[in-house]
Amino acid sequence: MASGQAKAFSAKFDPGREGYQDSYIFVCCDNQSFMSNTNGAELERVKSLRVKLGKDFVWIRHHGKPCLIRDEDTVCQARVLWSNYEAQMAEVRERTAEDELAEQARINAVRAVSSRAPEKTTGELPELTNQLQKLEAELKKLHQGSSPEEFDSALAELNLLQAKLRAVQASTLAMQAQTGVEEASVRETTEALRAKQDETWKQVKNIGAEANQRMLLLIDNALAHGLALPETTSPR
Repeated sequence: MASGQAKAFSAKFDPGREGYQDSYIFVCCDNQSFMSNTNGAELERVKSLRVKLGKDFVWIRHHGKPCLIRDEDTVCQARVLWSNYEAQMAEVRERTAEDELAEQARINAVRAVSSRAPEKTTGELPELTNQLQKLEAELKKLHQGSSPEEFDSALAELNLLQAKLRAVQASTLAMQAQTGVEEASVRETTEALRAKQDETWKQVKNIGAEANQRMLLLIDNALAHGLALPETTSPR
């Protein structure tokens, strides 16, 4: 216990309480830090302590007073807590990356099909239209001086080209309609991806909130057992 070395703080620790200015930083020797309600000056302060102490510790500001928790059991529990947090976050990040890649691949596939689909029909339209115009011009000439057989043959060819042109135009309209359906599918996929991202963000917040709450309970327990010593009197 700390009672023989320095006065220990024992009031309830809560960074969320207005006016108390409580905060914490859990410092790992692998240069990782987990914190709540801290500022830049405190981070710089803790960096120098990390160099001086050389071991994992919990730095807290409680009722405006800085102190350290170096109790091995408390520090070990904090290490396990944040290690679990990191594992959960890594799992979420991996799952999110996989979902995003899958959704993006689907979007790209739909857009690729949509961009290629009209190529054939749009390429045929100018060619058929050009042939039709030439045949109509030729038909006018034949009408002025040609045999009935020649005129009928040209007219049949004209009718055939017109039928082809109508078929291509109908096909183009169908392709455009299909493209609209596929674009709607892309929008739905994008919206589904955004919904997943929103859900992931909520999950991340919940994981962080749970880890933070467990850390507060851990600090509160250390305070209750006199394990938090004023920073200036904490043993080296």
